Amino acid sequence: MLYKKKEKFLIYKPLREIEHWEVNDDKVKLFFSHDKMVVRFIRWIIKKTNVSDLQLDQRGSTVWQLCDGTNTVYDIAKVMMEKFSETEQVSIDTISTFLRYMSGRGWITFDNKSK
Repeated sequence: MLYKKKEKFLIYKPLREIEHWEVNDDKVKLFFSHDKMVVRFIRWIIKKTNVSDLQLDQRGSTVWQLCDGTNTVYDIAKVMMEKFSETEQVSIDTISTFLRYMSGRGWITFDNKSK
């Protein structure tokens, strides 16, 4: 049963949900707006702006750029295997964990419809 779930996950197509991001020197930087009143107030107290950013490493940047809704999880894993000389299993495990983390944070969604 677990194998079937993992196999099905490989055909999902991740899609970015964050609109504000940029690429500099092959590294992706994500920008987050903090617009909830409580968060804005706390950030005002500690003298932080209402926008924060997060720079991804080379692997994360590669994955992020491939999350365009056209590539499956397996397609992304194949690119990572070639680019970083990983085995198929290591690539799939790493990508799956990272994509699930980003999905949990609301940074990506999955199109899991078979076409």
